[in-house]
Amino acid sequence: MSDRAHSWNVYLQGASFHNGILRESTGDANEISAAPIVTFGFIPSDEDENRRSDTIGIPLYLTPTRETLLAELSMPIDGDKEKWILGGVALFM
Repeated sequence: MSDRAHSWNVYLQGASFHNGILRESTGDANEISAAPIVTFGFIPSDEDENRRSDTIGIPLYLTPTRETLLAELSMPIDGDKEKWILGGVALFM
């Protein structure tokens, strides 16, 4: 039995995802875009802190109305975490 699951039906708002890292959306980008295939898996709570410093927890909601929070997904970033938090970046099913 696999300890991972994959989803193709995830959408990203407030950012784009290029070369494996969250990036700022361009001015002409769609507000919501398809995210890459998302892999869900277990990450131990004692995971190396150095690896976590290059990621941020992005909320995964059922719909763009953000009424039902499903989980928080760790996504790789380059730069300041505050930028992504203030930008309201989120994922949707």
